[in-house]
Amino acid sequence: MKIKLMKKLCLLGVIVCMCFVNVGCINTSSNNYDVDFFVEKFEMLDTFNQIASDFQKQTGYKVKVESPSNPATIINDRVRNDIAPDIFQVYPGQTAYNIFLNEGKLKDITDLSALNKIDKTALNMYGVKDKSGKEHYYTIPFSFSAEAFYYNATLFHKYGYDKPELYGKTEKDVDKNGDYLPKTWDDMKRLAVKVLADKKIGVNNLSLFNLSGSDPYLIHGLHEALWQQVLEGTANTNKYFLNSPKGQVGKYELTVNGKKLSTMESNGYDSAFNKVSDILTFVANNSQNNYGTAKAADAITSLVKEQGLIFPAGTFSLPLIRQANPKDSIRTMAFPGTTANNQTIISTADLSLSVSKNPKNMKAVTAFLAYLTKSSVYQKYYNVDGNKTTVKGIQTAGKTPELQGITNLFMDSKHHVPWIHQYWKQGETQIQTLTIDFLKTKSKSNLYNSLNQYFDVEKQMSNEN
Repeated sequence: MKIKLMKKLCLLGVIVCMCFVNVGCINTSSNNYDVDFFVEKFEMLDTFNQIASDFQKQTGYKVKVESPSNPATIINDRVRNDIAPDIFQVYPGQTAYNIFLNEGKLKDITDLSALNKIDKTALNMYGVKDKSGKEHYYTIPFSFSAEAFYYNATLFHKYGYDKPELYGKTEKDVDKNGDYLPKTWDDMKRLAVKVLADKKIGVNNLSLFNLSGSDPYLIHGLHEALWQQVLEGTANTNKYFLNSPKGQVGKYELTVNGKKLSTMESNGYDSAFNKVSDILTFVANNSQNNYGTAKAADAITSLVKEQGLIFPAGTFSLPLIRQANPKDSIRTMAFPGTTANNQTIISTADLSLSVSKNPKNMKAVTAFLAYLTKSSVYQKYYNVDGNKTTVKGIQTAGKTPELQGITNLFMDSKHHVPWIHQYWKQGETQIQTLTIDFLKTKSKSNLYNSLNQYFDVEKQMSNEN
């Protein structure tokens, strides 16, 4: 009987452990570490482990680095259940960060010496002012990422896709390299016609876009940017979605370019909805045949193996692109404009670290953050990651030629827009899903209904508060 009982207890223990793993909890029964460090950037795990190892050799403090699959869900569970890691990454441009901040889950780190090594402008982007006007900081933005287009510059040049005459332009319109890249969606449509014509006569074997239907986080940035382009800004976009009647997204008396958007067009939708959905349909129609099931790695392979020209993604994808060892020159460009002057990127803090309200060993946490912000240490991270950094003293010249096309746009208010879902309580996951679903089905009615389902809940949540 005792043996059977022990077996049952052991089985129960296994089941309990499995349940904790499934909901994202970590077995912390082994406390053989001084700092629990949680990051979402799994592609940088090896670099962080090396930095943690060097830190331990110098200080004696042991840092446990975690970067599990499904990190956003796990960190949400742990922080909101008060079992947060000591230091953790959470994107300040995401809904979760605002929730953690409002719920008092983050430690005020205003007085940490590490902040002295961070660009003040970047810090103030996420500062919180008290009643006296003093800034308080709850996250350290080490770098900024952006959503934009990667493109194969070698193929653009090889096939003459960077020639101004293709776009009805002249030599006065070329960039400093003597090239002309698509600046508007009308430009992009001209390019699509040329790529398809060349493909039909055997000049190339290209798709214009490389998409990943299995990794929707790569494409919803374009979707969010389009709304803000078409509606001329973030404020108008929020009004369009949140101030319209229930079940009637867009039915709001909003004037853009002198036209009331509540005026329906021939298919029953307003002009903004039609423009955004038509551009997304164009992207889908000019993507590789298997885009619906392709993974991020497949899309990157298509880009570097000369099977496609353009890959919509974040700059966080640069390490993965480099790991694919492209023989061609891979560069970046902003999302084309819906007008001649509103090309955009979506940018926000990428590696941004917050501290738990109650860290296990604050002395060790302080020492590790001070170590990580040393230019000689963070340089190791930057050399692999390549995103725009805020850490003082980092050598950046010539390190990331792939990002030169958008580097000057990160802090340019005329050419970048925020992640607008940070203002929506439900966050980004459903926006990602409805975006990729539309790209697969191209059904305007499904997209419209999905947007209404999302924003009807959003309006209800706002009313309840």
